[in-house]
Amino acid sequence: MILSILFAYFGYKKASETGRNKILWAVALFVIYVGVQLVTGLLFGIVLGVGVELWGWSADALTVYYWPLNILGVLLSVGACSLVLFLLGRKPAIEPSATAPPPPPTFETE
Repeated sequence: MILSILFAYFGYKKASETGRNKILWAVALFVIYVGVQLVTGLLFGIVLGVGVELWGWSADALTVYYWPLNILGVLLSVGACSLVLFLLGRKPAIEPSATAPPPPPTFETE
């Protein structure tokens, strides 16, 4: 939980440095951190459930793999948030200002 708050704080700082919406990016990084953890746990649980039903794995496999699952979830969350922070740190591309329109065509009269 501490890491998710830290990533939200760093996202807030980076967004303010690059002129983006600070609150939006802080919330986005918090949701990304927690969401990656949830999705990792969900996918791991599905794989274990299928393994128990189809291949006869031990029913207490979740308790055996509790720590590796948590470590994997944290590493994937940190990686996803670091990638977002890296992309957020780049300055937004500034479009060149519009130039004056070309002069109107001239028609020669006889």
